[in-house]
Amino acid sequence: DVDKKAVLKHNVVPEQYRDRIVDRMIWNVNGNGLEKKDLAILDLIATNNWERPIYFNNTSRLTVKLDLSNYLIQEGQAYRLIPVEKPAESSDFVSTDIMYDNLVNNFFYRELDNPDSYYNEDYRKFVLNHRQSFNKLAGALLEEGKEDKAREVIYKSLELMPDEAIPYDFTSPFTVNVLYEMGDIEKAQEIADIAGSRAIEKMDYYERRGNWVPQEFDEIRGILFNMYIITNQNGDDELSTKFYNALGEYNMLPNRTIQPR
Repeated sequence: DVDKKAVLKHNVVPEQYRDRIVDRMIWNVNGNGLEKKDLAILDLIATNNWERPIYFNNTSRLTVKLDLSNYLIQEGQAYRLIPVEKPAESSDFVSTDIMYDNLVNNFFYRELDNPDSYYNEDYRKFVLNHRQSFNKLAGALLEEGKEDKAREVIYKSLELMPDEAIPYDFTSPFTVNVLYEMGDIEKAQEIADIAGSRAIEKMDYYERRGNWVPQEFDEIRGILFNMYIITNQNGDDELSTKFYNALGEYNMLPNRTIQPR
């Protein structure tokens, strides 16, 4: 049960969501049981009474056995638990003002724009989280009708983490999608072509080698498939056909039928 007076007293919920505060939070359990860490979280939620904020990072929210996803709002690289259900019409639940201030003004991205700094494969996966956060924020701003701010956010991401220093990755199709939505077609096509062509080159390499690395296969296929879907939906026939043909050539088409435009 939610103590609404305590929620309002401690300023837990962003102003635009205060009319959506629920009387009771309900969630499912993932799996067949709860571990000690899950019981500790339940106890924290039950006794804290919103006096201090409860946050999850990207890893912890996925490993906890409590499916709290409907009540987690992103404020940067962390998700805050609030007694508001994720709006059904929203693809991502984002506190845009707080997240904008954190990503653009407060966080530091040291040397991620420096091609001479080496980042190993493990660390590049952390950068994927940063890029995805920028994508989510830009998408949420577009949903709020704040196109200028969304454009600032997506280009800030490209400035802080350029392809020359940190090569485009699995998040890049979603960056491309935001650019298409904003009408920045030329930039969308540029990134799609670079990331898609690079994925095709990797496929060709592994095909000639005759030995696929499963994780690489999934990532390459994901980039190409998402690039195909996004370019196809946005009427970019040349690029969508290129990606579709590459998926077919290397037997990467999914089981469900898709066709080029």
